[in-house]
Amino acid sequence: MQLHRGIIIELKPDEAKARAILPAMDGMETDWLPVAQHWTHRGATYQMPRMDQQVYVIYAADHAADGLILASLYSQKHPVPTPKEGLEADSYFISTADGTKLHIKPGYVYISTPGDIEAEAKGTITASAAGAIHAETKSSLTAKAASSATVEAGSQATIKAPQITLDAPQVTITGALKVANDAVISGKSFLGHRHGGVMSGTSTTAVPV
Repeated sequence: MQLHRGIIIELKPDEAKARAILPAMDGMETDWLPVAQHWTHRGATYQMPRMDQQVYVIYAADHAADGLILASLYSQKHPVPTPKEGLEADSYFISTADGTKLHIKPGYVYISTPGDIEAEAKGTITASAAGAIHAETKSSLTAKAASSATVEAGSQATIKAPQITLDAPQVTITGALKVANDAVISGKSFLGHRHGGVMSGTSTTAVPV
């Protein structure tokens, strides 16, 4: 077995193979070689080197067709990444050319992308936190359920917006309702409406029947 440093010159992503040039072997170019992966059974990982990336190539004797592309190497041109939370011995970090980042280390997970994030499950998705959960968007927020939906709070729940619409054939309130201002019911002001058939003055109408 021989081990050489190589530089990636061609990729076959759909087959997880690549070709490299070996500067120490007078610029010899390898045949298509498999790129070593972490898992290939009972689940799989997939990671390919980039063009012009420095890698280790191991192959049998001088037979360039019988080889394997191993780990990639950091260099001055492509140094060790520097995520904002720093790297530790048990960190796991991935970044892509468009700036997408995944950083995992004990007690910390960070995901960032300039594009979309999609999560799909055939079963249940559960999000649980000992602390607060914050969700914020600079656009709209939509939650849709094909069946029932429940929002429950242990103390006070607040919905704040310039305007709120409850769009339902029927709304049921099981407790007391307090309105700080006027209420408009079927186009009539609750505070400013008038009753017909009542003599003006100090008289008052009877209770509703």
